[in-house]
Amino acid sequence: MYNRGFTPGFYFKRVTEEDHQHKSPANLSHFRYIKVGQVEKFNKETGYASLSIDNGYITKNDDIIIMGENNDTYIHQNAETIKYNGKNVTKTPRGTKDKNLTIELKIEENCEALEKDIVFIFTDKTYWKKNYSL
Repeated sequence: MYNRGFTPGFYFKRVTEEDHQHKSPANLSHFRYIKVGQVEKFNKETGYASLSIDNGYITKNDDIIIMGENNDTYIHQNAETIKYNGKNVTKTPRGTKDKNLTIELKIEENCEALEKDIVFIFTDKTYWKKNYSL
């Protein structure tokens, strides 16, 4: 199964700009990596990471990706257990650059170097708004 039409340019001649279908919605992913914050610290005993949220919010079952800034950390999981002000929540308030908020997120993997790793949400929530912020 293919997600786009074929063009003869790839088979019979050199590829030019007109051979690409840039404006076809079938060629664009509806999903985006949206940076929502960073890991401030990780508690190995509890498995919770303390996150500083400065661009949006996290909702239960969001597709979370944590990537290392200067290390090989790559964690991909759903946001199952989120704590804000010590209480379990299903959605955090919105964090902004001017008003960061701190939450705790249960991390499924045991990892060593999480501090300052970047937290992303992998979502299609923003596709139709054409906006890269939650």
